[in-house]
Amino acid sequence: NKALELRCRQLDERVKELQCLYRVSSTLHGSAATIEQALHAVVQNLGQGWQYPDIAYAELETPIGHFRTDNARETPWRQTVPICLDERRIGSLSVGYLEERPDADDGPFLQQEMELLRTVGRMIEEALLRRRYDENLRRLAHTQSLLDKTFDSLDEAVFVVDPRDGTILMCNAAVRTLFGWHEEELIGRLIHLLHIDEE
Repeated sequence: NKALELRCRQLDERVKELQCLYRVSSTLHGSAATIEQALHAVVQNLGQGWQYPDIAYAELETPIGHFRTDNARETPWRQTVPICLDERRIGSLSVGYLEERPDADDGPFLQQEMELLRTVGRMIEEALLRRRYDENLRRLAHTQSLLDKTFDSLDEAVFVVDPRDGTILMCNAAVRTLFGWHEEELIGRLIHLLHIDEE
């Protein structure tokens, strides 16, 4: 029965597409040492989700690198989606065929394959956004560490106080030496209740 065969082929394609999405998600959220390694792995396996994986190639251009399968080259049979961050195009993701194949919905490609490519593109955008967020957090933590060290090394006693009620929020080492208290004993106290022993 031709209708049944067609339906079986369609189901096979949907299974391949789901497996492709699972592999991409696992790779981007997995234990790869770097985002570059993860993106390389995504590109190497991406063509497995298309109708003709044996002649498929993939290519990803981003600000952090250009990733491609060994067989990638410009051909007429190619799908491409933009990679965007902050509504600005920063690269592209492509899957193509090395040889001509029968027409489907969009040249030799199925409509679902374009949807798959768009979905993978969005997953890559999210991974790049997480990378930028993580880098910003690391820079912020480094800056905070430098500020804390500088603050603590000042010779003068310095308090940081909540202007609303005079509660001590932080203090440097000179303050702790002056009062002879640990930081935990000073934080949360009202500054106007402190006094220095003149002796």
